Amino acid sequence: MLISEKAENILPDWAFFVKCLIWTDELQPTASREHFYENEKLEDVRFELGDALRKGLADMAESQTERLQKLIRLHALSMKALAVQDQEFYAMIHRWLPFESTRGHRELGELMSEGETLYFTTTVDEYRQIHHVASAQSMLVINGGYIYDSDLMAMLPLAVQDAQTERLQPDEVSMSFTDVPPAERNQYYDALRLADSALQRFRCRAEVKGFKPADLPVLFTLSQESSTLRALEKASEESTELFSSVLGSLSSGISSAGYSTLYLNINNPIIQRVLTSPDAQMTPIAIEMLYVNALMMGHYAMNRQELETEMDFEDLMDEAYGLPNGTAKLGMLEEAARVADVNGLEEEAYEARSEIVETATFCGYPMKALIAFSWQLGKFDQQPERYDEETLMWSYKWILGELSSFPEVSRDKMMELLEDFGRRFKSFGYSERSYWYYRFRISMDLGDLEEAGNSYTKFRSLDRDFMSDCEACEQDEIMRYWILAGDDEKVLEAAKPILKGRMSCAEIPHLTLSEILMPLYRLGKKDEADKYQPKGYRLIKGHNDFVQSFAEQMDYLARTNPAKGIDVLEESLVLAMDHEDPFAKMMFYARAAQLLRRWADESPGYRLRLPASFPYEGDTADLHKLADYFGAYAKSVADKYDQRNGNQHVSSMLSEV
Repeated sequence: MLISEKAENILPDWAFFVKCLIWTDELQPTASREHFYENEKLEDVRFELGDALRKGLADMAESQTERLQKLIRLHALSMKALAVQDQEFYAMIHRWLPFESTRGHRELGELMSEGETLYFTTTVDEYRQIHHVASAQSMLVINGGYIYDSDLMAMLPLAVQDAQTERLQPDEVSMSFTDVPPAERNQYYDALRLADSALQRFRCRAEVKGFKPADLPVLFTLSQESSTLRALEKASEESTELFSSVLGSLSSGISSAGYSTLYLNINNPIIQRVLTSPDAQMTPIAIEMLYVNALMMGHYAMNRQELETEMDFEDLMDEAYGLPNGTAKLGMLEEAARVADVNGLEEEAYEARSEIVETATFCGYPMKALIAFSWQLGKFDQQPERYDEETLMWSYKWILGELSSFPEVSRDKMMELLEDFGRRFKSFGYSERSYWYYRFRISMDLGDLEEAGNSYTKFRSLDRDFMSDCEACEQDEIMRYWILAGDDEKVLEAAKPILKGRMSCAEIPHLTLSEILMPLYRLGKKDEADKYQPKGYRLIKGHNDFVQSFAEQMDYLARTNPAKGIDVLEESLVLAMDHEDPFAKMMFYARAAQLLRRWADESPGYRLRLPASFPYEGDTADLHKLADYFGAYAKSVADKYDQRNGNQHVSSMLSEV
């Protein structure tokens, strides 16, 4: 019988341009017949169909090149989505993928033939901010702000030998500017002091440089630190007093270098006139006007008229809802929030940030989630009648689950937030089960296993309600408790319903299959672990939210198959190096150090393939020194957690490193 003409979840997300006709008596359709139930069988079928499509495209690349080129042009987005997941496929088709650059819209092969380092931005706004100046300096810069493009640029050196790419921050364009001679600069001393004074309230400073084009008087650049600082300050203004203090703690961890820069172009006649004006009252006014003009030119802040040429809020949200969780969707939601803010659409801005919290939480951007939620909570408390408390409290739960990742947030502040959450939950009439469940999780994060055990008993004694976390997620946290307690037998007992397929969700068994490897290994069940390892890696490969799972994979493979572990390290380091979760990054670096030391003994002289933008200047063939680099980073972060937690819980997890 015909079950459905639109069962859409049978194929991988990237294959949305493919129609699939299937006969099955094993997959189970949902009641609406629009999807199949997500279970282990469907995951296997989806993988096999995706693998068949990959092989078909690979065959086409060898025997029907022109046909593949046409297919890529027609379905470029799908091809990029597949390339992000499959490095071999990316290596095969990279030369035909289209990108926007300062040399125009070109295929990647053409851009690579220029023989230059491919600089890339990660957002459309960054590209807009530097496009004019970079073009004038003859810099080849690729706009990585579109879906998948920045990920592909970061992956290129790993997929294609001799390819060189580098992440370009807007403030790095200034490296090609010409310095003004000291004697000439001294002539502008008084004017620059007035300029700095005028810009102080904007956390900005002025610098005189020479750059092209000469008709551009100023260029405003924002470092990553100052960008984060601005976002924290903006959210703090809207949030509750309690969350504002948390954001303040995070802000204190950002160095005073978080100042933006307004570059004054000495080649421009307007700047020459401003700097040499005898009117000391005119200079600050002119500088402020130039500052605002630079913001507008750089698309840092846009008015209604400028936004008319862009997608409106609804278009952006519709586009975001159609994307899988990831950086592309997150960027679309952030743009929607910005559009709503500029147009004074508070309810729309609230909706966008609610989606940002969920998306950022589940694709590895906890800082973005925290900033968005702080704004959201402040707006809710100002006008609770306008917003839905159920959505808010789901967001609050996700934030509590991420909060301990930031060592800057004190133990007392975390418990204060937990009590605030519990008070709100109770006032809305929800079960206290979620409060005790998150007390259980936070206690584990802080290394207080006695309190975690008490909270575990309490939350398990209370009835579930519709605000409880899913059973699979709860079961995985119970597994984590027994891992921390060092009871591998109970770990396996807790894992059984997940491993047998009776419990699953968007992140389970993905997390579980990596967590279970070392307990199985310690119990002498290596054959069983070897069965789960490739299956677990297949589920998480290429996904930013599973950096800690990559660490668990490397921990196991360092003992059983270091060569395979090196593959995991080289494929996933690009995801870990800029990860927003300090704990996940720490664990990744710790296990990388452990793996590299073992691999150095087995394969001396091996040269590790690092991402182009990885900040290591030593010899990549000296694996012991590279291991020391990773290990030193992990230890420095572990020390911060130990200081915050008041124990050696975290550093003890890294004792082997």
